[in-house]
Amino acid sequence: MDAMPDVIFEEVECRAALNRVTQASQRMLPFRWSLNPYRGCQHACTYCFARRTHEFLGYDAGRDFERRIQVKTNIDGVLRDELARPSWRRELVAIGTACDPYQAAELKYSLTHRCLRALRDAANPCSITTKSPLVVRDVDLLLDLSLDASVTVNISIATLDEEVWQRTEPGTSRPQKRLAALRELARRGLRTGVLLAPVLPGLTDDPASLERVVVAAKEHGA
Repeated sequence: MDAMPDVIFEEVECRAALNRVTQASQRMLPFRWSLNPYRGCQHACTYCFARRTHEFLGYDAGRDFERRIQVKTNIDGVLRDELARPSWRRELVAIGTACDPYQAAELKYSLTHRCLRALRDAANPCSITTKSPLVVRDVDLLLDLSLDASVTVNISIATLDEEVWQRTEPGTSRPQKRLAALRELARRGLRTGVLLAPVLPGLTDDPASLERVVVAAKEHGA
């Protein structure tokens, strides 16, 4: 176990890297496999649906989810083994479906970067969902992968309202910084998108608020 200010990183080894999406969820989602290098998330979004998964570890879904981060130190090696199986059909792998793959822990461990290298070497398609401009660090690697397989980077932006952002996503980068990252990724030639989620009743659900995000996404290359 290692620690940074007020955060505990628990280094663990995983037996599997790829997670099969349940049949019920497959009816709503455009992928069957997901990948999450970390459990718990320093972004501390108040609405995060993944919070309750920390209870499976014996932790609470509040502060523990934000401050006790499990780090799957061997995930890239396990992923390489799974991608090399004869039964694997190079299906799309969705990265960051539960916990952000570019949260601050990535600066220390680079697990997402290492997994992307494994996907590139296997020419395997992937998508990434993140709130962090740190994804721009891996633009060259993503471009290499995109030569042989489909790659999409989705930036999650629920609002451009600074007050709402600070209340609901206290550990994330400002929406404008995310838009700047989006523009850079698009400028370099990557396929990009914006996830306008969640739509929060009374906070971000008015048409004007939604339209501002959509217009900004278009202006920045999504």
